[in-house]
Formats: sequence, structure tokens, C-alpha cells
Amino acid sequence: DTRVLAALLQRNLFETGGDWAETLSRSSERLDGSYTCTLLTRDGKLIAFREPRGFKPLNYGELPEGYVVASETSALKAVGVRDIQPVRAGEMIIIDSSGLKKEQFAEPKPTPCSFEHVYFSRYSSVFEGLSCSDVRIGLGRRLAQKYPANVDFVASIPDSGRAAAVGFSHESRIPLHEVLEINREVGRVFILPSWMRETAMKQKYLPVESVVKGKSIVLTDDSIVRGETTRSVIDILRDAG
Repeated sequence: DTRVLAALLQRNLFETGGDWAETLSRSSERLDGSYTCTLLTRDGKLIAFREPRGFKPLNYGELPEGYVVASETSALKAVGVRDIQPVRAGEMIIIDSSGLKKEQFAEPKPTPCSFEHVYFSRYSSVFEGLSCSDVRIGLGRRLAQKYPANVDFVASIPDSGRAAAVGFSHESRIPLHEVLEINREVGRVFILPSWMRETAMKQKYLPVESVVKGKSIVLTDDSIVRGETTRSVIDILRDAG
């Protein structure tokens, strides 16, 4: 994708005589999909832009020694940026020795990605003005309202399911417990072929048998796509009693 995008930008930049706003405007008319980019020009400009749908995050801020651009607000906080601003959908920012300027190159038609709030972004990030932690805890609260349960305790599939468990527990006043330990030496199970996944799941998620045996549990996860991870974890907990 990056090579195709670079070729399109290069051609349009040549045709517009180096006008970056017009280049991005023309390019956005040909592109379908999500893209947030930073690029460095030969004359020392740093240009960052976000496509008109604003599907994915892009943010910037200032430090004493200059400007910083990153996808997530948590990355900017980590290096000391305090006043963090989003690049708007269809907007570009140009940073050079004279400072920072912004320009709208396309009409914004925002359709932000909901998975940023529930899964992709870090827990401490802010996306489209909403704290990802607040959204995830709030979803757990809504889940408890919609599906009240009479159980011994609430638990999560770690790590990203914890916020929903916290919200469910707060709303329902049902205690919260950890029931699974993650073996960090096992990598991403989700992307493994199906014939390897079941064995990897049993190696990755280790149940705390003394906690779960004989208990009924509400188990939260951040999301269910194919459902295979969820199914395997439920089997692991049931085998543990």
C-alpha cells in the first residue's frame, strides 16, 4: 500500500508543481480506505495528514525542541507532550523551521473506527475526544444493565477484557477476581493457524483453579470477532471446574 500511495503522491506533486494541499486533495479522490501518514520532504518539511474519513487516530503536540506527531495520544504523553491536538479528518499539518501550519485538503466525512475505542488503542489513549478507558468501563456497565447475572464473581480474559469486567462489577456490585494468568512467552494466538491455536491457547492462558473451582462466573472480553479465543478460554475454565 505504501509504495502505491508514494507513487500516487509523487505523480500528483509533479502535476501540481509542488502544491501539497492540491496534491493531497487530488490523491484523496483516488484513494479508498484508511490512511494516516507522515512524510519528510527533501527541503526538510515534516508533513502529517489524515484521510477524510478520519478512520484512524493521528495527533500532534509541541516540546521545547520541536513538534511530535504520533497515532495515539498515549505515545505523545510518554515523551512529555501535554497540549495534544488531533489532526482533523482531511487535514494536513506542515512542520518546518518556521513552525507549524495547518491546511484542510479535503472535506471531512468522519467515520471513526469503533475498534480503536474497544481494542486497538492503548487503554490510556484518547480518540475522537473520548477516553478509551472510560468507553471500555462504560461498555461493561451497559453490559451489566442489559444482562444482569446471579453469579459468584466477575472475571475477564486478560489483558484487554479487564476494563469491561471493572465496569460490570461496579454496576452489578458483584465482586471482581482474576481467574487467568497469561504466559508471556506465548505470542499472539489469534493469528495462528487453527491446527496450532488450541494447543497454544492452553499454554498461554493458565487458570487459577483454586479460585474458579465450583464457581459461576461472568467472563468479559473486549470483543468477539471469530469467537475462537473465547470458546477456548471457556473450555479451559470449565476444565478447571
